[in-house]
Amino acid sequence: MQSDRLVLSVLAVLTIFARSNVADMACLHSGYCSQGKLTPFVGDLYTSSALREALQARSYKKEVIIMVSDLNRLDSFLQAAGSLQHLGLSNILLLSHSEAMCGRISPIVSSIGCTWSSHKHPTDLAGNFYVWSLRYRILARSVRLGYNVLMLDTDVMLMDDPYKYLKQPPFKDITVLNQAESPFDPNGGVLYVQNAAPDGPAAFMFAEIVSRPYRWADDHWYSRQEIHTPDVLVC
Repeated sequence: MQSDRLVLSVLAVLTIFARSNVADMACLHSGYCSQGKLTPFVGDLYTSSALREALQARSYKKEVIIMVSDLNRLDSFLQAAGSLQHLGLSNILLLSHSEAMCGRISPIVSSIGCTWSSHKHPTDLAGNFYVWSLRYRILARSVRLGYNVLMLDTDVMLMDDPYKYLKQPPFKDITVLNQAESPFDPNGGVLYVQNAAPDGPAAFMFAEIVSRPYRWADDHWYSRQEIHTPDVLVC
């Protein structure tokens, strides 16, 4: 059943690609049309040189879209990538769990490629928690390298070119834009960082977001369990 869904998703995306015409793409308004202008990248992002190479291959005008997938969610990723391609946007950097997983994914998304990191992480930072941590880590490193990053979940479908709105008032002067989960909780499903100084507050904030789960994991997540307890402040 899963393989049937994957085949249907691949066919749907191929249909979108076939029907895409540069002359009528939404990206023409913003000038960020990247379809057909980038090269795929497959590799380990652990070193700075590898990340620089990946960003050079998968970004356009210093803009990169970070997404995460594995075989279980690949049909969702294909549909999301297809919606972006239909808008003329192909500047996607795809992250996954491991080299082995990318070995299975990259032939299916050969125009994009697939990346992973050999960074050692706590053993209980696994599954979704690992890939969530990974994408924030790559986002933080990319921001430090001077890139603007749009981070999207694979269940997000864009109906218009986001850069058309992000690059004009009032959003063009905002460094970090984040989807709200509730009045108090942000959601990483839609997150955009632009024009952040490598040593500025936005870069510092994302470095903290990356390091905090590792501090929590140091004591078997005890402090994370206590974070919702009244009168307890966890730093």
